[in-house]
Amino acid sequence: MGIRIRRQDAGSGLQGPTSGSGVRDGTCRYPGGVSSTRRSDWNEAEIAGAIDLYFGMLDGEIRGESFVKMERYRRFCERFPRRNVKAIERKCQNIAACLFEFGSPLVSGLRPRGNYQAALRLAAMERLDERAAILEAHASAPAPPPAPASLEAIDEIPGFPSRRPRPETAAANPRPPIDFAAREQANRSLGIAGERWTMEFERLRLADLGRADLAEQVRHVSLEEGDGCGFDILSFDHRSGRERLIEVKTTRAGIWTPFHLTRNEVEISRRRRDEFHLYRLHSYGRRTRLYILAGAMHEECDLDPTVYRARPRAAAG
Repeated sequence: MGIRIRRQDAGSGLQGPTSGSGVRDGTCRYPGGVSSTRRSDWNEAEIAGAIDLYFGMLDGEIRGESFVKMERYRRFCERFPRRNVKAIERKCQNIAACLFEFGSPLVSGLRPRGNYQAALRLAAMERLDERAAILEAHASAPAPPPAPASLEAIDEIPGFPSRRPRPETAAANPRPPIDFAAREQANRSLGIAGERWTMEFERLRLADLGRADLAEQVRHVSLEEGDGCGFDILSFDHRSGRERLIEVKTTRAGIWTPFHLTRNEVEISRRRRDEFHLYRLHSYGRRTRLYILAGAMHEECDLDPTVYRARPRAAAG
């Protein structure tokens, strides 16, 4: 199943006043929809330049390069003087919203922002298709050495935008060239590396809370017993000593990247909701960070069915 976190950030700017159709003044309610042309629309050259800028930053992050976004924004403004730094930053957020809908990795630090031109969405999808081989290699590459686990690595749960498209555009949505989240999750090297990082993190957490006795009992269950348990790490609550069942999902991409859950993982989280925790590791390798979801995943996440088990139907009669 493809996953988006259910929580939405009311201050994200992705939802605004609308009519019953979901559209008002040429803007749309959801990041999956598009705005009509009006005001100071971006021309073809500006859109192409913004796409080049965004994907240049994305490629840099994939290669592990360091760069300063503001410097790149300023260089863009020198080429396109009609636009200022704030305008190109917003446009990069619009591009992120286009790509967010399709589960693509996004540039870190740029929250998806809706209300974008149809031309921008088309250009973003075309470039994403051109970069499919790069994304494929990135998703399948061996895990890099991570930064050491740190108790300072915890992020707030991000305010994910809604991904519901307007009804009139839903049927026309193209599919991404690859399912980046699925390919990355199938990367066993990355998965085990993230689980080992989480083992170190949990031992640090328990020791820091005065429970070195419990820290010594943390187990890597998915390696010891296989993947059928519905979680990867057995840890503990530092107060009660109750078991903490941790499922680890790791990505080298940023915090907005979706992840996949199995039916078994969702079921375990439902049956043992008081003990189940999902640790979402992101930006793995560069500066590994995580956020934590606790409880039943069908309540904490929007679950999109992406794979069906199929068998031919018996012939009638």
